[in-house]
Amino acid sequence: MVGNALSRGNAAIEYMLDAALDYVSGPQWLGETVLRGRTVLAVAGTHGKTTTSSLLAHLLDAA
Repeated sequence: MVGNALSRGNAAIEYMLDAALDYVSGPQWLGETVLRGRTVLAVAGTHGKTTTSSLLAHLLDAA
């Protein structure tokens, strides 16, 4: 799995690329393994994530 913490110039990444090894991004791995078959509500943005997440949790809990 390759993500923001490991990028070009990192010895492990360069080895993988030179050896033509298969790799996936962090989000791709997450979607294909951990979240497969699940419904996902993602909250992103600059402001209001905690408020929005809390509101969603409350609404889902009440449903």
